[in-house]
Amino acid sequence: MILEYELHKTDFLAYYMYACSKSNTQEKNRFLSRIAIPLVYIVFAGYSMVELKKPILVVTLVIIAFVWFLFYPDYSKLRSQIHIEKEIEELETKFPLKVSLEINEKEIYFENQKIHSSQMVEIVETLDHYFINLFNHKHIIIPKKAIDDQDEILRLLESFETNHVDAINWRWNA
Repeated sequence: MILEYELHKTDFLAYYMYACSKSNTQEKNRFLSRIAIPLVYIVFAGYSMVELKKPILVVTLVIIAFVWFLFYPDYSKLRSQIHIEKEIEELETKFPLKVSLEINEKEIYFENQKIHSSQMVEIVETLDHYFINLFNHKHIIIPKKAIDDQDEILRLLESFETNHVDAINWRWNA
């Protein structure tokens, strides 16, 4: 099967947001930021209540801690998206990128390279894309809108002996 399509900024953004959400390091950082900052405010509120005897300051600090805990996931998503968009803007002069792939049951031909299934880490299917992650930390992004025969591409991708991840219901969680 030969696929020819264009990749746009939104396709790269979708991949990097997915990759960021699955990164263990990023997940730990988001968790620590969500918990640690409210804890600092609560500890300072406790100190303010015991030592400074300022109930208004205590209430203010507890409210700030609660608001941070409640809205940090949205803030984290926005911050990550802005950071990724800045990274992608370096490539923006190249958009839309024209991609040509040839896929058969044994390998993918991409940019004059033959990629065997042994070189693939995983194939991820999201609602709008297929992401093929390779061992050399590269990836192939295939937007579903560029595929005429979804059943055929799914059959070909499933023929590769690699990890398949069903992320159809994936959404950003901070």
